[in-house]
Amino acid sequence: MFDSLVETGRRISAKERDQRSTDQPSGERARLVATHWLLSPAVDVEIENAADLFTNGLCAACSMPLGARNEQPMRVRYKDPIGRSCDGVQAHDAGALRGERAQLYSERFRDLLSDAEQTQVFWRPVEVTNRKKTKRELFELLGSAVNVRTVPLRGGYQDRFECTECHFQSAPAYGMVGSLPDWLNPNGDVSYRGQPSSFISSEQLPIPVPTIFTLGGSRGGPACVVSDARPWPKVATPGAMGVSRYPLGVILPELVERADSRHAAG
Repeated sequence: MFDSLVETGRRISAKERDQRSTDQPSGERARLVATHWLLSPAVDVEIENAADLFTNGLCAACSMPLGARNEQPMRVRYKDPIGRSCDGVQAHDAGALRGERAQLYSERFRDLLSDAEQTQVFWRPVEVTNRKKTKRELFELLGSAVNVRTVPLRGGYQDRFECTECHFQSAPAYGMVGSLPDWLNPNGDVSYRGQPSSFISSEQLPIPVPTIFTLGGSRGGPACVVSDARPWPKVATPGAMGVSRYPLGVILPELVERADSRHAAG
């Protein structure tokens, strides 16, 4: 069965490689300049009032938010007992294939932040409707003083969803090896060999790079990112506190695929 899965992955990767741009840069600058850590809670909770959280409700076609996030507190319910012991959970719109996503963290997680970091990150209390025995309070991650956006890779292949009704576009991501450009993954193997699947541009980050910042959030909640330079042992171990981490690649601005221009190779 494993061999079958690998072979399927190779076929999909080959198909995606065929759809990549031939605009493949080269040289010393064609590489990742840094890697930070994108935090991802491993357990889901359901949002009960997603349509009430945005000024224009939700798109009838894709369930993504319309308008700005209002002041209404999010109301969620646990789906299983495991979530009640986690210090980070992923909230999603119940029954929606896409829809609103939000990262929720506990007070114990927030206590890991330094005093300076506490002033950089923005939160709102969450109402839990089936709390039962847990006393754990949850807070919705709203954003931070530095918020960045995922960028498409020059010479790569991004398979993005776009809603025909509200024109929401999913963030560029590279889930299969064949979608990565040759300059980043020259072997074209079925294995990522540790490569990230999401990327940002170095021009989005101030110097020095904040020890904590957020990614995304215009439609769908932001995700928490910690700098590679920040020691954070409690979340460095996958599963600890219910929070995993994934690499977030940083590239130079000239390696971003621009919709309004065509780069010369090299």
